[in-house]
This record gives sequence, C-alpha cells and structure tokens, in this order.
Amino acid sequence: MKISIYKTAIMSLMIIFTQTSNAEGLCEDGADIIINNFEPYESALPNSEIVKLERLATRVKQLKKKGKQFSSIRIVGHAAKYGNSDFQSTSLNRAKVVLNELESSFQNKSIDPSKFRISTKGVSINCPVATNATTAGREKNRRVEIFLGQIKKKGKSKKGKSKKEANGSANKMTKLDSLLNHVVKTSDSQATVCMAKKLKNKDVDSKYFTVQGINEALNEPMNKKTFYNFRKYKSDLSGLAKSARTRFSKVPTKESNKTRFAKFMERRRSELLRTISLVGSSADCYDKRVVAIRSDMLRLSKGRDSFYSCKVVREEVNRMLDSLGGNPRGCSKF
Repeated sequence: MKISIYKTAIMSLMIIFTQTSNAEGLCEDGADIIINNFEPYESALPNSEIVKLERLATRVKQLKKKGKQFSSIRIVGHAAKYGNSDFQSTSLNRAKVVLNELESSFQNKSIDPSKFRISTKGVSINCPVATNATTAGREKNRRVEIFLGQIKKKGKSKKGKSKKEANGSANKMTKLDSLLNHVVKTSDSQATVCMAKKLKNKDVDSKYFTVQGINEALNEPMNKKTFYNFRKYKSDLSGLAKSARTRFSKVPTKESNKTRFAKFMERRRSELLRTISLVGSSADCYDKRVVAIRSDMLRLSKGRDSFYSCKVVREEVNRMLDSLGGNPRGCSKF
C-alpha cells in the first residue's frame, strides 16, 4: 500500500515539474507553430503535419505581396526521454526534416527560401512540456517548434543605418552592472531587487534550482550513490545574466535592453520561488531526492551569500517547511 502511495505521489510531482520546465537560453515559450505526431525515435515528418507548413508558406506569400516578411525563422527539434537513443541527433534531425519540407512548401509558392534567415537546432530531451512517464506525455514532447521573427517592411530603411542604430543602442547596455542597477531601481518585487543586488556581488553563490533541474533530479535512480551531488541540477544565474546581456545586444528589438533584462530577472525570481513551492507540494518523506533538495534550500536560506537568503525567498522556504511539519523531511504528516 505504501509503495502504491509512494509511486502516485512521485508521478504527480513529476507531472507538475515537467509541465512547467524551462531553461533560459535553451528552452523557449511561445512557439508560433508546433509540429507533433512524430513516431518514437523517428524523425520522419508525419503527413498530417505537412498542412501546417503549407499554411505558413501561404502566410509568408501574403506578407510578401504586402511588401513585408519575417526577419527570421527558427526551427527547434525536441525528443522524449524514453529508452536508450541518441536523443540529440533525433531532435536535430526532426528540425532538419521540417526545414526541408518548409523549403519545399516555399518553392511551391514561388518563394525563395534564401531570402530568410532560417536556422535549425536540436535540444534533445532538455525541454519537456509534459511528463515522460506516460505515452500521452511523450507524444507531446516529440515535437518541432517554429519561431517566427519580427515582421519587417522591405526597403523602408537602409541596412547599414539599421545596424548602426542597433549597435549604438547595444553599446549603451554593455555593462552588466548598469542592467542590474536598473532592476534595483525599477522592480516592484523585493525578491528581484535582492537577487539583483546579490548578483552584483562577485562572491555570491549565484546557483539556484530550476524546474528543469528538479525534473532531472527526480529521474535519477533512487539507489544512485552520486545523486547527492545534486548541485549539478542548479543553474548559475551569473552565467545566465551575462548570456542574456550578450543576446539582447545582438538581437535588438523595440524594447530597450534594460527593459528586457528586467523581465529576464523577473522570470528568474518567479522560477526560483516556483521551485520552492513545487518541492514542497509532495508530502512524501520517503523520496531521498526530494528531501535532499529541501534540505539544501533550507541550508542556503540561512546563509548570506545565496539568493535563498533574500527575505521573501527565505520566507517562502519557511512556509514550505511549515506545511510539511517544520522539517525538510515532512514525515510528521504520516
């Protein structure tokens, strides 16, 4: 009976984690088109999905007639974690297959594919949108996502001038401290302000658990001795912040780099708080993996050199522990 309850609790927790998984710089939200129904371990494009690419080609054709086009098209392949396979190759091959079919659809509409910046990449099993523990969940994870860049008018402004303006804007935002200072001055969240201040401190422990990291931790075998090196399931916010700053400089938009970076920090704060809530959502005290993560969060919240010691974050950790009976294990509820 206990085993059955244990399995049910872990399954529920894994579903929650996988449905909200994301990682800055690798996983992206808001795909414009999603290609589904791939067979397990296969990259062949399902016939039922070709119509989606034909509709995209029609849309591009209509924009072209109006003197407009997308600035870029990014194609990202995904795989579901199940069995043994080269998931990275599978995800990349799925993206390439979609690209080939999309180019064919373009040619059928008399559209020159070389006029677009089209890129492909595979992210393996790193960005699940559902649990891999069920057939239905794995079907959702075997997918290709297409992201369309901004729509721009042809010939409205010279390329050189546009590039110069973009570089000028980027140069003003080259310093990370400038971006962090803006977050400190403008954010309404005490936790975000605290995280930004700590991030300016070069000696701070900028690692924190992510939803994706916890999901990977839960997939580790219970008896794996090396599991207690679970810090590898954390992301380094210092590195992510530097990457975000560079990315914002290279891909200018109508929003300023400061505004975009502020949103980036708000997402990191939201993810940090969400992981605390999710880890506390399981009352199961027998899963040593979950207990270990809770214990580490508690330890970090008592120090000064961690994001978990920020007041709002520390209070969230304490509320999580209170709901479990006041200790990371939470066995007092049984």
